[in-house]
Amino acid sequence: MKKILDDTAESCKKIAAADAKIAAADVKIAAADAKIADNKARIAAADAKIAAADVKIAELDKINKKGAEINLALEALDKTINDYSNNKITARQFQSRTARLPQLVEEIKIHIAHVKRVIQDPKVLAIYSGYEEGIQRIAQHVALINAANRAKK
Repeated sequence: MKKILDDTAESCKKIAAADAKIAAADVKIAAADAKIADNKARIAAADAKIAAADVKIAELDKINKKGAEINLALEALDKTINDYSNNKITARQFQSRTARLPQLVEEIKIHIAHVKRVIQDPKVLAIYSGYEEGIQRIAQHVALINAANRAKK
């Protein structure tokens, strides 16, 4: 009987030791699960940053595209002013080619406001403020030329 009790006690000790090992393993598993959850959270945060960067890149692409369109319009305007100054076009041609200028000025103002919202770099903001002033002077110059041409008629 003593042997049975001793064997039972030994078995209980082994079971208790096994239970302790299982509990320790459960703690390790829980720690690993916590690390996995933390890594998943970090990955999700990184994915969110990447998505935000993609949105910013798309926004910058739109800005660049609109900027290129405006540059083409300004180059055409510059050519028109030079052609008129060199008597290569008539006053009527000058007026018709510059008729879209008020709309272009508004497009540029909207574009500059958009750039200022998207790009917070002070250097860029200073450059775009200069553009805004420059286009206003061009618009005033063209308006004076058109007014002078109307006065000649």
